[in-house]
This record gives sequence, C-alpha cells and structure tokens, in this order.
Amino acid sequence: MFEDGIFGEYAVFEEWELADAAYTEGRVIWKDPAYSNTAIAKPVNPNPQPQK
Repeated sequence: MFEDGIFGEYAVFEEWELADAAYTEGRVIWKDPAYSNTAIAKPVNPNPQPQK
C-alpha cells in the first residue's frame, strides 16, 4: 500500500503462460521495443464468475 492509499500490484509472466489464462484486462506500462504483442493485455478467456 502506498502512502496515498493506492494499492499497487504487478506480476511478471511469460507470454505462453497468458495464452489460456483468465485475468482482468490490464495495460502494458513498459515493454522492450522489439516486443510488439501489446494485445496480450486483453485476456482471451473471461474471468470465472462466482456461483450464486
């Protein structure tokens, strides 16, 4: 938790690990100039919904 009350979290994954993962859409903050797949920030699979 930052002093201003903002919660910050990050994680590092290999691209192949995200291919079938369910996650919330994010954004690419930094990338190597040689990397072009910024669409990876939008998941292919939706997040699972809680059972009612």
